[in-house]
Amino acid sequence: MDTIEQKGTRQLKERREEVCQDLKEEIKSAIEMGSRVVAERFRDAVPYRPKLQNLKMMKAKAKRRWN
Repeated sequence: MDTIEQKGTRQLKERREEVCQDLKEEIKSAIEMGSRVVAERFRDAVPYRPKLQNLKMMKAKAKRRWN
């Protein structure tokens, strides 16, 4: 039979474990939600590099002129 002190200590440990598990689940869901938001933001992104495109076009034009 447990003493009152031992019983209280065991209950505190169990409660602490429950709280830690709940916090872990909340943190995990927050991380997943954050990464989902980032993924949605960049999903429809289109790379736009006008300087590189213009450079390639200029090189192609110059090549056609000299050939």
